[in-house]
Amino acid sequence: CAPMTAWKGAITGLERELHMVDDTKLACTKATLDATAKRICDALGGMTLDDKDDVVVIVASTNESDLVRMLLERGINAHGLTNRTLLVTHDEDVASLAAAAGVAAVRPSSTTQTLSSVALKWYTIHTILLNGRGVVYVDPAVVLLDDPSKYFYRDSDLESASDGWDDVTAYGYDHV
Repeated sequence: CAPMTAWKGAITGLERELHMVDDTKLACTKATLDATAKRICDALGGMTLDDKDDVVVIVASTNESDLVRMLLERGINAHGLTNRTLLVTHDEDVASLAAAAGVAAVRPSSTTQTLSSVALKWYTIHTILLNGRGVVYVDPAVVLLDDPSKYFYRDSDLESASDGWDDVTAYGYDHV
């Protein structure tokens, strides 16, 4: 079983192309960024990414440290995703887990410190997408058996890994 050839958004009979962010409008090149966006951009700048690489994003809260530890050890590090992964958290201990695993970690500035984990997730994804990068969002409860990137069609800016909360998502097929 292998993915089909990338279709790059082409639909027969419909003229369209995937939206591409102009290099002159990338979020991380703007002089006026809030502190958290700047931290995210700084972390992106330190990653080893080629043109096709998506950024793997994990947003974790304090009570998810055990899940994060297992995901980092058995998923991210085991499948060579360390240099492409960004963990964002309010919790210093969770950020330390990421740093110990060699994964970039960002803690929000005091101005965005009050964001919920859900709001922080979308804030992070938004910042990365505005910088022209694709995103793979991985919930801390996800079990990665392989690098999921090789199965993507390259037709989407955002991919999300299933955490198997029901029968359909547990075997990896859930789309809308």
